[in-house]
Amino acid sequence: MCLPAQAALLFHNLALLPAWGDEAFTLSVVTQPLARIAALVSHDIHPPLYFLLLHGWLGLPLPGVAVVRARAFSAVWLLLGTAIVYRLWAAREKRSTAWWFLGLWTLSPCLLLYGRMARSYTMQVALASIALYAGLRFVHEPGRRAWQIACAGAAAALLYTHYASGAAVTLAIAAAAVWRAIRERDAGLLKGLGVVAALALAFYAPWLLTLGGAASRWAARSDVYALAGNRPAEQIVKAAYWFGSFSFGETMPTAVAIAALAVSPFVLWLLWGGIRSAPEWLPLVLAAAAIGFLGATRWVAYPFIPARMLFVFPFFLLLLARGRERRPRAGAAACAAMALIALASISSYYRKEGFFNRAYSAPLDEMAALVNRDATPGALVAIDTFNTDVYPLRDRIDRKENVVLLQSPESFEQVAASRAPVIWYLKNGHDTSPGGLNRRLEASLARSCRVRRHLFESYSPLELLAIRWAGWPERPTHAYEVLEMRRAE
Repeated sequence: MCLPAQAALLFHNLALLPAWGDEAFTLSVVTQPLARIAALVSHDIHPPLYFLLLHGWLGLPLPGVAVVRARAFSAVWLLLGTAIVYRLWAAREKRSTAWWFLGLWTLSPCLLLYGRMARSYTMQVALASIALYAGLRFVHEPGRRAWQIACAGAAAALLYTHYASGAAVTLAIAAAAVWRAIRERDAGLLKGLGVVAALALAFYAPWLLTLGGAASRWAARSDVYALAGNRPAEQIVKAAYWFGSFSFGETMPTAVAIAALAVSPFVLWLLWGGIRSAPEWLPLVLAAAAIGFLGATRWVAYPFIPARMLFVFPFFLLLLARGRERRPRAGAAACAAMALIALASISSYYRKEGFFNRAYSAPLDEMAALVNRDATPGALVAIDTFNTDVYPLRDRIDRKENVVLLQSPESFEQVAASRAPVIWYLKNGHDTSPGGLNRRLEASLARSCRVRRHLFESYSPLELLAIRWAGWPERPTHAYEVLEMRRAE
């Protein structure tokens, strides 16, 4: 019942959304010769397994354009992950708990959003579920060779797929084994952990130096965009966004978002009830989630946290379903409310409305069409690279020789000094450039040009309140802007 329903949601109109920046990167890599893929992804801090498999998948005689087939690959992995999660984890719960889990899983707008992206998120879900299960079994049966090999192999496969989830799961398994060995004074467990570590290192040896370089780049990262004014507040924002995405998705118009806020305390109550039920996997999963969250928060801004944490999503829903057991009627009402909000979020997704992260639904075709209709000789196109999916947008511009990517002080100076009769300025409504370079360039050009502002993707009232709280200096009403700047006569 659940797999066909999930498949119908996943495969319906896979071309609905434009390929956003990360998907465009995926396609640019996997369409290269096989020998070049590993080198390309290593420079962009990615391991190669997902890209190699997708390269092979795109070589199959399947219908659809490349982005549709790449998204179908993610959907297949999610269906496979559904079967894996059910067999390894949900099927061991009470029958009613397993059914509530499957219902919330199938209708999850979070899974729908990320399960239809040309990225490795759903592959991570499937592999992390296997790795955590093998790790749990190894910790309880450390001398059994089959679990040693399975644990090392699954952890290595996950590390070959994504560094953050792979490192989080691997370190969590190691920590659980060491903690149990110390608590029970079990030298055999430490010996078994040594065998697992040796096997994992052998499996990962071809990519070990690249992993070390990626870890160094992660440690040196310091330029992650922050919404809040200080680090503790930013961590709260990221955790809250993660919770909201897992619970209700990221495609909610204002009325649905208000309903989600009202239901959130009951979701937390379910979550607490699940934690109090203390499943045997809880310490291991909590450790993996904590490590993964700390790693992700150093690398990405708040809208991208849920995608990096999707590998623990099955256990979030399992805790909710277990929390329902404590007070079945009240718990069922809370789960039913979540399901209703999920249906509203899914409807909003397919209508391309209410996206919290506007990059996923960016009106790239409409923005480019404005520029392409202008036949003025010598017209210049300037594109903000700091808060806009620049390459998918540039690819849609017909006269690419006239495009300037605003990515350095020199490129801003080039546009400011230009005497082009028309300047098309494509940008995000919120300026995240260093020192407000976008704002300063706009003000400079406005002194010598007539400006016509074309606005796209209006913010909801709740988003406008959040913008005011965050203290954005621009106070934009729309996510994207195309400024048509014509020289005054």
